[in-house]
Amino acid sequence: MKKRILNVGCGNDLYGTDFVDLYPQRKEVKACVIDSERLPYEDNLFDEIRMDFVFEHLKNHEHALKEAFRVLKKGGVLDLKTDNAGYWYYALNNTTHTGRYEAVSEYGRKDRHFGLFTGHHLRNYFEDAGFKFIKIKNSYENAKPRNNVKLSVKGRIVLIINFILVHIKPLRRIGCSQIQIRGTKWIKKTIAIIGENCGATGKGLYPLELIKVINKIDKNL
Repeated sequence: MKKRILNVGCGNDLYGTDFVDLYPQRKEVKACVIDSERLPYEDNLFDEIRMDFVFEHLKNHEHALKEAFRVLKKGGVLDLKTDNAGYWYYALNNTTHTGRYEAVSEYGRKDRHFGLFTGHHLRNYFEDAGFKFIKIKNSYENAKPRNNVKLSVKGRIVLIINFILVHIKPLRRIGCSQIQIRGTKWIKKTIAIIGENCGATGKGLYPLELIKVINKIDKNL
């Protein structure tokens, strides 16, 4: 069975089976104000949701994450990437997070950056929305030279500094421009009920019996 994957804030990205964006650029993309409107999908539908570089544009982060949680299947995964608040270069003038983004955006003041986050902040948001098994990692892409991309002198200096920082363990956090966080939709009640059923039938259940228990629980949740 084909996985259903929702790409939230997709832009021109083709990854996924379903797409939503504030400014749809293709006919298959559904329009949605992600941080205030209900996602145009039923509950428990998707195996995976991707949100790449959307979070920093939102004003109501709690709403967006709870909507993602709602439309994910049990066991579904939210994969989110955003800019790293600890990245040293973002503290300088005339960078993405000190006004340059709004200056070059084709949508002007309608499309702005409203926040920067550390891994700790993102974990708090994910936990509050109900996600479990949360994994966070920093992206080192900004510390690697890109093929066929000619850098200015300034660009080369930034690349060298990034490369040095990511190879010094205590400083890695400030050398990475991006953070990726993944969380799973899981329900504690399921684990508790399985435990009760296992205890009631002795020292354990055979796999087939366990599957029957899980199916019965899922129907009642």
